[in-house]
Amino acid sequence: MTDLILPKAIKSVPDTHSDPNSVFAPLLPVLGEVLQCDRCFLYLRNPQTKLGKIAHWWRRNQQLPEMTDTDWRL
Repeated sequence: MTDLILPKAIKSVPDTHSDPNSVFAPLLPVLGEVLQCDRCFLYLRNPQTKLGKIAHWWRRNQQLPEMTDTDWRL
């Protein structure tokens, strides 16, 4: 798995951004388009505490529900 071929749109995001927030905000829409999905989110989970939260999310259109719950939850 060392020779992954990523679409140019995905490869360009980390090249132009360094801060995690500035990487994931533009990456999720590109990833959603490449994967042809309705929504895409980054879910963080701590296995020791079993807490998790949605750190970043994207949806294809406004008719899909928002994923605004960014608090840590079980």
